Amino acid sequence: EVFLLVDGFRKLALVTNAANSRSAGALTEDDYLETVKLLGTAGINADVTKCSFITDMNTYWKSLQLAVLKTQDVSSQATLENGRLARIWGYEVKPSAFMHYMSATRKAQTADGKIDQDTTSDNDAGAILAVRWDQWRLKWKRRMTLETSRWPEADTNQIVAMVRWGLGYRDNEASAISYGVTL
Repeated sequence: EVFLLVDGFRKLALVTNAANSRSAGALTEDDYLETVKLLGTAGINADVTKCSFITDMNTYWKSLQLAVLKTQDVSSQATLENGRLARIWGYEVKPSAFMHYMSATRKAQTADGKIDQDTTSDNDAGAILAVRWDQWRLKWKRRMTLETSRWPEADTNQIVAMVRWGLGYRDNEASAISYGVTL
């Protein structure tokens, strides 16, 4: 499965530390706040300068329709800038077309936030992911090795590089997710 390729943001919140996940329901602006509050006890890791939200594209488009979002002509603390959702509750919002990409509709299951590749009609909900960036780093499992071999028949050299890597997190409070966002 693709989600096993890298122990990433979603897997930490959905599988490794399920306490950092919640079922959202109908999308409101409070879903963003409730998601970031899952980062540690009482939201202790939810530093506005070190965290941001990642949403799937369906959730992002639905979020743009929230009535509470303001442009700069209405509020000096604008959430909509140049036609895009820049911030909500002070946290940057980053839409990702890669989230849920294994689903034809780019959605996940309402029940658990995972993608059902066998019954695609089960994938009908969005997600809001909160990430604390300073808690993540690239982690080597095996450093890169290079080797070359000569192919005299073709008058060429073959270069082979092998590496194993992944994402490493400092603690189990590095990401949180709200799944089952009704779109």
